[in-house]
Amino acid sequence: MKTKNVFKKNPLFQRCPSCLKNGTLHQSHPRDWMETIINNLTFYKIYRCRQCGWRNYISTFNFTALSLRVFLYYLCIVALISYVILFVLSKIVR
Repeated sequence: MKTKNVFKKNPLFQRCPSCLKNGTLHQSHPRDWMETIINNLTFYKIYRCRQCGWRNYISTFNFTALSLRVFLYYLCIVALISYVILFVLSKIVR
């Protein structure tokens, strides 16, 4: 069975927002501590264009219908397991 990565996307294959060329983006190193924190704690990464020099953040999070469905499945599983655990604990504590 093939699995798809439903949440992550690779910005390297996107167009540059400034010059609109394909395949010119590459990940850039953070310049200061604030960019390092944003780079490590969020879905936004810093990219630079090799053609025009554009540099900014691009999201690596891809929100599609499939990712929403997977998220809802996980949410239902967590809710069901929580209910079962509460039910078992309420029977044991009595």
